[in-house]
Amino acid sequence: MFTVVALTLVMPATFLISDSSQAVEPISLGAANSYAILAGGAFTDGATTSVLGDIAGTADPATQAMTDLGAAYGAAALVDTTVITASPTTFTPGAYHQVAALTYAANTKLTFDAGDVGENAVFLIRTDGALGIGADSTVTLLNGASADNIFWHVTGATTIGARSEFAGTMLTEGAITVGADATVRGRLLSTVGAVTLGASSKIYSYDPPPPPTLSSLITDLEAFNSYAILAGGAFTDGATTSVLGDIAGTADPATQAMTDLGAAYGAAALVDTTVITASPTTFTPGAYHQVAALTYAANTKLTFDAGDVGENAVFLIRTDGALGIGADSTVTLLNGASADNIFWHVTGATTIGARSEFAGTMLTEGAITVGADATVRGRLLSTVGAVTLGASSKIHSYDAIARAQAVQDALDAAAAQDALDAATAADLAAKATAAKAAEDAKTAADLAAKATAVKAAEDAKTAADLAAKATAVKAAEDAKTAADLAAKAAKAAEAAATTVKQAAEAEEVRVYGPKVVMTFAPTPSLLVTQVIPPRENVVLQIAVVPAGPIAGGDASRAAQY
Repeated sequence: MFTVVALTLVMPATFLISDSSQAVEPISLGAANSYAILAGGAFTDGATTSVLGDIAGTADPATQAMTDLGAAYGAAALVDTTVITASPTTFTPGAYHQVAALTYAANTKLTFDAGDVGENAVFLIRTDGALGIGADSTVTLLNGASADNIFWHVTGATTIGARSEFAGTMLTEGAITVGADATVRGRLLSTVGAVTLGASSKIYSYDPPPPPTLSSLITDLEAFNSYAILAGGAFTDGATTSVLGDIAGTADPATQAMTDLGAAYGAAALVDTTVITASPTTFTPGAYHQVAALTYAANTKLTFDAGDVGENAVFLIRTDGALGIGADSTVTLLNGASADNIFWHVTGATTIGARSEFAGTMLTEGAITVGADATVRGRLLSTVGAVTLGASSKIHSYDAIARAQAVQDALDAAAAQDALDAATAADLAAKATAAKAAEDAKTAADLAAKATAVKAAEDAKTAADLAAKATAVKAAEDAKTAADLAAKAAKAAEAAATTVKQAAEAEEVRVYGPKVVMTFAPTPSLLVTQVIPPRENVVLQIAVVPAGPIAGGDASRAAQY
């Protein structure tokens, strides 16, 4: 990371040479471009260094890259330059040449200002002697200036002091030495010289990802979150210990977990921290760094106060030495602070005293020893060290009481949900039954109505058919009766007609007696009268009259009788 700082003059003058702004093309590195370190001599790595980019040295040569590096070194020597006679601390785009050594004192602040050229600005600084960057020096890049476009062409040896922040690609024939905790955003390329890195130095041939934050650190730990104890060395258990969480050591290795632990340990080392020079007993959310050992006496009361941040508060305590927690010490968590969000990043060994109560996740390269009857609410994780537990000690990677309560709450919630589901199901069943019954009733009523209508229609049709049939039969019967009557009437009429005809041709003789009237058909010549039954002492009174009216010729006939 490059810090933007104010310009500080450490030499009598600062040169801003006007004609140095001549256009300069970037130096082509060819196959050497991917290398963060390319050594014509030996490459010596320091402890816990960080390198982004390829690495090659005499033990692992890169022939083509070395050839292209030689060509790049020669090309840089041919670029037209502006001669400088001192050590400028501010550079504008262009090429500069110091015919002697170029040396900067400790705490120098170098600035590269791209000005109007912006991100395409190229800077070349050449020295015919050595290049020396003092300890704790920094580089500031302004107006789009890029470390990828800064080139240092050095004839002699190069030294970058401890804790310095340097930028650019080093093209040299000499040896390169980087001090402890120094950072180089660029490349260290030597055609024939050795390259040596100090402890915890960082060489980035391209921009590294942003430094991990405390929040991202928690994410990094999720890969091995289940472990209460993860030992790069041996794991030694004590009598009647209690461990909640997974356990792994050299006898039962967890390869992926150890790989992830190494990454998390490295990430925690990159988090920006606040330097402390004592052993604080109260911590607020944030990251702290003790450059020496961090030691707490017996009966120490440590407090982690989340304040307004609450349950999301994260604490990181880093020490470059050992961590010692005295016997009978305790930890208090305030305002929602959680042991899951407390991290200890330890370079040396860790000791947690007997009967102590400790909290947090231990990320260390050293050994971890826990005293008898001590309790740790967290994790003991060592990349290479052994882990040893004292008798009756307790290591809980999660809160056992809270976990048990959570399980019980889950069971209770499940039971309550089951009861609610059962009641809901019963209500739904009842509603479904009622709805079905209503539907069935409506269906039955509809069917009954339809059936009644059909039956009525059928009955009406049947009645109509019967009525029609009855009417037809009655009509037939009446017609027959009428025919019979007509026949009878006709016959009677015919008889009447015959009678009338006969009456017209005859007369009627009427005999008057007691209750006897007889009609005779007289003959023209003789009247024969017979009384049936015979009567004695009967005097007949006979009157002969015509059967019809006497008129005209009939009067003569009446006289005959």
